[in-house]
Amino acid sequence: MMTSKIKINNLIELSHLSTAYLKGELKLNISKIARELECDRKTVKNYLNGHIPKKTRKRANYLNTYRELILLYLQDSHRHFDYIDHLYYFMKREHNITCTRTTFYRYIKKNEDMYVLFKNNKSTAFTQRFESAVGE
Repeated sequence: MMTSKIKINNLIELSHLSTAYLKGELKLNISKIARELECDRKTVKNYLNGHIPKKTRKRANYLNTYRELILLYLQDSHRHFDYIDHLYYFMKREHNITCTRTTFYRYIKKNEDMYVLFKNNKSTAFTQRFESAVGE
């Protein structure tokens, strides 16, 4: 019997061995592979059986169509949105956006241009307190 060593660095490389494993040409120690890859042995078994999870699909962001409008509202000198929620409810009322508040919040947080405008709107004025005598 001939033994050879195969170096597996991730689960994708493991999936390349699935056809040989299913045909019975390869005998693998699944528990040892799972320990080395720091994952569950059931996950290793799934990859060897050819069950690879689907990747996230690429799709256009719904809020990108409103990007310029949101930036315009954030830079407007007459309107002030102190919180992302205020802008969200304004956009929902005036422009009928259909996304959830969480999605809108995440979109603003990920986009640095917009998030910086919210940080600038908040005043961080510091009030220093001091003690004085009664009637002074």
